[in-house]
Amino acid sequence: MTRHAPILSDPSPTLARVAKGERCAGCGICAGIAPKSIVMEIAPSGFARPVQGCNLRGSQEARIEACCPGLGQAAARAGEGQDPLWGPYREMKSARAADPGLRDEAPSGGALAAIARHLLASGRVDGVIQIVADPQSPSGARTALCESPDAVSSGIGALPAPSSPLQDLSDYLARSRRYAFIGKPCDAAALRALAWRDPQVARAFPVVLSFFCEGVAPAAGQTGLQPRCGVCADVSGLTADLSVADAAQGESFVLARTAVGAEILAQAEAAGVLEVSAADPAALRDAQPVLRARRRALFARLAALRLLARPIPRYHGLDLRACARQNPILDNLRSFAGTLRESLARPK
Repeated sequence: MTRHAPILSDPSPTLARVAKGERCAGCGICAGIAPKSIVMEIAPSGFARPVQGCNLRGSQEARIEACCPGLGQAAARAGEGQDPLWGPYREMKSARAADPGLRDEAPSGGALAAIARHLLASGRVDGVIQIVADPQSPSGARTALCESPDAVSSGIGALPAPSSPLQDLSDYLARSRRYAFIGKPCDAAALRALAWRDPQVARAFPVVLSFFCEGVAPAAGQTGLQPRCGVCADVSGLTADLSVADAAQGESFVLARTAVGAEILAQAEAAGVLEVSAADPAALRDAQPVLRARRRALFARLAALRLLARPIPRYHGLDLRACARQNPILDNLRSFAGTLRESLARPK
């Protein structure tokens, strides 16, 4: 990684706000927007964090503030299906790779890997950007650009290690090619937020895929989840075209959230790369007890942090109240009180 000489007289107020509240997701969108000023590095905490070496232009500061998932997220409510826990979707299916080898090798029946390979084989995209294991670090991860179906890793979605897949965004844009991006929900949200504001980004990334995420673990030698994960409202890839979740018995739940996602899912089935069947939304809730509980408890957790004047992300359209209503009142009170105790035990 190239280090830039520190020429910094004006530290970014946006990065400072995110750092003060320990709200960085480590996605790298800030480095992707300002590649000559910001690099991502593994901090002593074991998580990927931005390091600013040069002053930002005003336009860069504004874009980072608008797109950083540490500051907040908005979600559209469009979709025929609407589940407060998992967000809007056009259709939900149970799926697995038709290739027995990929099905056995990849997590959750290999549906996400099969879709990614199909996108390349069909010519819909020129490359797939995904997070893969880092051969230089037993518990690390790196970002890979795959330009052939065989290059797509079967381990998509299986790595909770720190990764910053958006830090090389400017390099991808310079190539004038079409990509499918596969990332954590926070990565997908950051990329989509930028694509909504920049037609060049939208053209370069016509497909965004994500997976249900239980949080990011630190690099080797550290314990605990990334602090931002404790206040994450999007555990299921709300802004992606397709979101994939683990199901029992070697299959995946696939949620097509957009018209593009529904089209890709139908084409992958028609091409014979996916075996698809009807899915029961109740089965998805049963298969995701950790994320179900986290979504239901978040409204109470955020209320406690707000009472203490602690920095929290701004969420719009993510149905947090509806999720909280699925919890017994006593459970919400426990979440509220537990967050108060936890926060008061830490320095402000």
